[in-house]
This record gives sequence, C-alpha cells and structure tokens, in this order.
Amino acid sequence: MRIRPTELGVKGTLLLAALVVAFLAAAYSNLFFLIIAFCVVLGVLGCWWAIGNGKAVTAKLSNPGPAAAGQRRTCSLVISPRRPAFDLTFAIEVASDAGSALSERHELTHVPALRDRQTVTVELPPLPRGVQRVTRVICGSRYPFGLVRSERDLAPAEPIELVTYPDPDTGGNRRQHLGAVDHAGNARRGDTIAGLREHRPGDSLGEMHWKATARRGTPIVKERERSSTATEFVTIDRRTESTAAFEVVLADATAKVLSAQDRERPLRLVSQDCRITLAPGGDPTPALRWLATAEPLPLSAPAPDPGRAEEVVHA
Repeated sequence: MRIRPTELGVKGTLLLAALVVAFLAAAYSNLFFLIIAFCVVLGVLGCWWAIGNGKAVTAKLSNPGPAAAGQRRTCSLVISPRRPAFDLTFAIEVASDAGSALSERHELTHVPALRDRQTVTVELPPLPRGVQRVTRVICGSRYPFGLVRSERDLAPAEPIELVTYPDPDTGGNRRQHLGAVDHAGNARRGDTIAGLREHRPGDSLGEMHWKATARRGTPIVKERERSSTATEFVTIDRRTESTAAFEVVLADATAKVLSAQDRERPLRLVSQDCRITLAPGGDPTPALRWLATAEPLPLSAPAPDPGRAEEVVHA
C-alpha cells in the first residue's frame, strides 16, 4: 500500500503550515488552534479512510489473447468489494519480456461507486511487436476528501502474457531476397471453384475474380476446393541487414498464419530456430508468439532447415 498527497493535499499542508505560524505569532490564538486541530483531524481521517477504501477491493484481469501490433485489445476486469468502495481507479504496469527493466503504466478505468461484484470491459493500449507481461494491477483511490491518493498492488492470479504479433496489413505480400518468405506445400489446390469471398491478407493476386471485384467494388477472390491433407508452408530466412524489410517479411508470414487458421488449413512455419506445425483449426498462438519475438540474423548465419517440424500444436 502506497499513500501520497495529491495537489490539493500539498496546498492543504501549506495552509496548515501558515496557520501554525499564525498560531505561534498571534496574541489571541484560540481560533487558530481550533482551525489547526480541525485540519489535522481532517487529514488523519482522510488518510485512514483512503487506505481502508483501497483494501476493501480485489480485482482479476482476464487474458486478452494475442493482438496485432498497434491494435487495441479488450478484456474483462472483475472487481469484487468486501464492503462498499468509492472513487476507484484501476491501472496496469506492462513490462517487456526482452529483459528491459522499464515498465509502462496504462490507466484502465474509473469506478465511481462499487457496492457489489462488477465486471468491467476495459481496453488495453496498442503495443509494439513483442511479448509483454502484466506485472501489476493497481487499484487507486482519492476518496473521501481528495487530499491523498492511496495505491494498492493487486498481483495477477496467474501470469498475464500479452503477445503482440506483426500487423499483417503492413506486409508487402511479395518475396524478397533478404529475409525471404517462401510459401509452398502439398496442398494440391483443386481446379474446382467452391465459391467467392472477400480478399483477406495473404491471398494471392492470381486468385482474384476480376469480374466480381468490378461488380461489387471490393476485392473478391476465388475459393477453391482443397485436399483434406493439404499443408501450407511458410519458410522464413531471417538473414538480413534491413530491419524494415525484415518487418515486412514477418507481416507477410503473419498474414499466412491467420489465413490458414481462418480456412482451417494445416500450416508449417520453419525458420533458423523454429519448426512449428499447426493442425487444422488449431491454436495459432505458438506461431504468433514466435513471430512476435523473432529477430533478424546476420548474413553469416546458416540458412533455415526446411526439414520436418518437431513441434505439433493440436486443436
């Protein structure tokens, strides 16, 4: 529990100091004594009440799941009071898993009055690519007089990991010599068109249905029948000297992963230190987490081994 004076509290302390000086200097000091006593009692009650107000609350933040870089994500905050509490603010501290000692604080929500258990939908701020952790959930209050602010750390019941993968919309959707992304597989795409659908990130221009696109005014692609054993491959060569080109490559690979998940296709992600296979409809988090933490390699590094994947993630 931390408690510190607010701006109003600092002004009140300066006023109290002025009253003490006037009390010592004035010949008739009864009035000043009463005012000083009133101010001291008010400050003590404010501190005691602010501490008790924060101690009466517990909160649990749900895991929001992976999100693209620069994208906001929502989660639920369950707040449970042991007794009525008022004027509560909730914030989180987010630290990077990359070893940085710096933590960023983000305000979540303000609850004017809390008498029963309440579930609040909160919005987390956009984060850069990487893996971050919620290290603290902070409950603060200025109740009742606004003279002091108390803060209490609410440790998450379980570690909350924020996986922020590359934004697929920033990809170039093209092959590059440095940090190349190769897409291949034993998909055996059929010639039969199963239907038409709107364009998604990662779709090839060769699958565009130009007449339907012209009629509807939005990109339309052909959805073809595929074999049930089809597997899509994404091989990433991380050897590059261009950070910007590397980020484009990761964005293209992310689009392929999300597209395979959406179409319930098996996918194999291969790189210098990565062999991950996603089953049809499986959880893409392992692949997205790797894409969130991937770093470029020097040109002297070995090429990726396109051998069989060693890690299989089932639905």
